[in-house]
Parts: sequence; structure tokens; C-alpha cells
Amino acid sequence: MIAPKAKSSKFLIGFASGLLNTISIEQLRQDTYMHLALDSNEELTCCYCCNGGLNILVGTSYGNIFIISLTPPPS
Repeated sequence: MIAPKAKSSKFLIGFASGLLNTISIEQLRQDTYMHLALDSNEELTCCYCCNGGLNILVGTSYGNIFIISLTPPPS
């Protein structure tokens, strides 16, 4: 599944196995790579990327919801 952000050059690509990538089209590179620890037979079913790729929401076939924030901690 691919979730483009409107008027953005970043894409979130998710695979049923739990792999997630954020891709920067302008810079032609992979920005983030994540692997979610899913239960056996559980699959990633939907994903949404917001705030320029800093916040990611993921749903699975077992009804689990992951909320992921990629913001760096304050220094």
C-alpha cells in the first residue's frame, strides 16, 4: 500500500509483513525504514502519513493500531 501526502514529495510504503518505508521523491532516497513486530498471521492493512512524514498511523488485520512519531526529542 502506498499513502502519498497531498502536495508533498514524501510517500509512505507499507507491506503486509509489517515493513514500512518513507520515501523522499525529491531527494530520491529512503528516509525511514521500520519493521513492526506483528503476531503470526497478522498483516498490515492500512497506513496514513501526516505532518510531512513525521507522524504515521498503522492498522493491522487483528485490529491493532500503531501510532508512530518520528519527531526528534527536544535538546
